[in-house]
Amino acid sequence: MKILYIDNVVGISGDMFLSALIDIVGKNSFEFIKYLPLNKKIRNNIKIKRVLKNHICSTKIIIPEEKNEIKYSDMIKLIKQNSLDIEIKKNVLSTIDIISKIESKIHNVSVKNFHFHNYNDLIVELFGVFYLIKKLEVEKFYSSSIKLTRGFVDCVHGKFPVPAPATLELSKNMPVEYLNLEAETTTPTGVALLKMLNPEFVFPGMKILKIGYGCGEQNFEIPNILRLFLGEDFEDKKFFTDRIIKLETNIDDLSLAYYEQIVEKLYKIGSYEVNLVNTVNKKLRLGTLLTVIIPHNLLNKATNIIFKYTTTTGIRVQEISRIKLFRKNKVVNTVYGPINVKLVKMPDEKIDLRPEYDDIKLLSEKLNLSMKKVYSKIYYELNNLSEK
Repeated sequence: MKILYIDNVVGISGDMFLSALIDIVGKNSFEFIKYLPLNKKIRNNIKIKRVLKNHICSTKIIIPEEKNEIKYSDMIKLIKQNSLDIEIKKNVLSTIDIISKIESKIHNVSVKNFHFHNYNDLIVELFGVFYLIKKLEVEKFYSSSIKLTRGFVDCVHGKFPVPAPATLELSKNMPVEYLNLEAETTTPTGVALLKMLNPEFVFPGMKILKIGYGCGEQNFEIPNILRLFLGEDFEDKKFFTDRIIKLETNIDDLSLAYYEQIVEKLYKIGSYEVNLVNTVNKKLRLGTLLTVIIPHNLLNKATNIIFKYTTTTGIRVQEISRIKLFRKNKVVNTVYGPINVKLVKMPDEKIDLRPEYDDIKLLSEKLNLSMKKVYSKIYYELNNLSEK
């Protein structure tokens, strides 16, 4: 499976994203231009150039400036009439919808009365990004945190603070970092594309195939680039790695009777693991070490549960690596009927079939047999079948 990691070195904008994709695809990347709903003069004057940013060779797309504006409804018509693939148009329309809803909220106008200014850039960037993503056959997206800066930027409505209000609104519920730069390095279009692609904000384990560099106009002490890693995941390998969050807290003033509810709630939101260990805390007080393993996107939910349902006032947070064997779920027919099974690819390439706990429990109650007996019989049957 093809995956794309978006490395926001200083930020992300529509033109930097498109430029980095062009850098990966190469000479065949420019063919989408002829399909764009733009006048011939604009299309013919779109250029690609190679630029050194802090001695890193990068790609930059140059789109001719043209002062124009278009109503939201006319923009939608323009996109729908385009002859490009329906999936590309659908993604472009969804991104336009994301941008227009936020912008209309900020400017206190209805979406139907919203106008796009200098929309040529937006048309080129959105169509180009989704066209090249489809060409590269990317199925999964990952990203570093969004980089936000300070300062002011000139726009149609006058001077706006950086981050632009739309950039800030679109960044909600995504991890952000502050860079000490007086410039706009992240734009609403860039963040809207991230929102549309819905990446995981972790660095994935992968085999890197190609790297693309797209650059911005200004020069800073650090390279003004967006970097993309095109890769393949490790499903065909012995194992793959990812990054997860480990939460820990020591509790010595909470009855053990309350932990059942806490554990249930943590598993219900999607925690990978919840562990309780008896400990001896300061002043030799007996207590419990609560450890929770979660994906990055559950950090707020998990910490809220821990603070609400325990007596702790502090949680240790650690990002850790995890090595996993390739596995997938499947329904398999057994002597007791269909059952959910986890297929695990072992390092020696053999497949280990492991019945799911909940199914074993249900069968045990239904057949009035011990879980141990049901599991042993099904496990033996499944793994004998897998070796034949």
